[in-house]
Amino acid sequence: MAIQIVMPSFGMYTAEGTLVNWLYANGARVKEGETVLEIETEKAVNPVISPADGILYQAAEIGALIKEQGLLGYIMAEGEPAPAIPGAAPAPASTCKSDPAKAPGEPGVAAPGRVRASPAARKLALENKINLETLAGSGPEGRIVEADVKAAIKIKTDRSTQTGGSAPLSTLRRTIGERLRRSIDTAVSLTITREVEAGELVRAHKVLSEQMKCSVPYDALFMKLLAAALREHPCSNAILDNNTLRLLDEVDICFAVSVSEGLVVPVVRKVDTTPLAKIVDEMKRLANLARSNSLRSEDLSGGSSTVSNLGASGVDIFTPILNPPQSSILGVGRIAERPVARGGALSAASTCWLSFTFDHRVLDGVPAARVLESIAKRMTDREYFDSLA
Repeated sequence: MAIQIVMPSFGMYTAEGTLVNWLYANGARVKEGETVLEIETEKAVNPVISPADGILYQAAEIGALIKEQGLLGYIMAEGEPAPAIPGAAPAPASTCKSDPAKAPGEPGVAAPGRVRASPAARKLALENKINLETLAGSGPEGRIVEADVKAAIKIKTDRSTQTGGSAPLSTLRRTIGERLRRSIDTAVSLTITREVEAGELVRAHKVLSEQMKCSVPYDALFMKLLAAALREHPCSNAILDNNTLRLLDEVDICFAVSVSEGLVVPVVRKVDTTPLAKIVDEMKRLANLARSNSLRSEDLSGGSSTVSNLGASGVDIFTPILNPPQSSILGVGRIAERPVARGGALSAASTCWLSFTFDHRVLDGVPAARVLESIAKRMTDREYFDSLA
């Protein structure tokens, strides 16, 4: 009896995904637990495994948008007739033997008549309506890679700009819009702001970068500050899950990464207890995965709160939007020399504006202000930053 392959759940709010790659050809023999296809959701590419040993029958094509629990294919016994699926290609006759050679479509082997392209290239081409058959690949053995598609997109965009044309909304941009709209529609958001002296932060950034022999991202320091504040005020380290308030045991912090099609927010685990050097390494790893379209669902799932830093873009104050189901997000503005009053006299000092958005269903104003106060207090504490070395 044929066993269905369906799209599994890849986490909260993941209701659909795009089939970006079949790793085995129609009619290939596969084993239980082997990855047979890849589904792209938001910015993560997720493997889907075979539920049993048998012959693969593909019921969905590359590029298809699949709902959660939607049908992807079947695993059949040898010689078993394929289920009737409207619009699906007929299942090929099985040619498997007791010691089969690798079938076309298995890893490293191109299926006959199929354009050779990486999963990232296929996904990007699909989002931007680029016909892969019109491209020349620059990868190994003429394989089309993401850079080839990006070059084609640039040409297409230039032409659209010259002729007043339009560009399609990418899957990521559509997903970003849907998530933010859901956040605005469901959360009771409030943002509080505070200007904080940043002299010790700037000093610590320089000293720690020298000690670690790399440029420590300011985001890493703000993630540590936010995590320490949430640990100090555990009632703030919470999320709303189906109208149930969940206090989280661990402090996992997301950070924003800008990619070509939009923004993704991978998560760093146990930020409050993890050494700064390991946080920096993990941030670099996740940022590289994000920019190469290689994040997995586990890299994006969970998180207590998020740090969103627009200071490098010259922004002083902004209102960050909650990343559901999280109940808070810290917005970081530009660090700059500004006038500061001390003892009745004005002087210049490095300051930055912090904007803390929280869900009023989880936190009230005073507890949220205490979290921001905790962050501000540590930002001016040299001993705290010295403890991070």
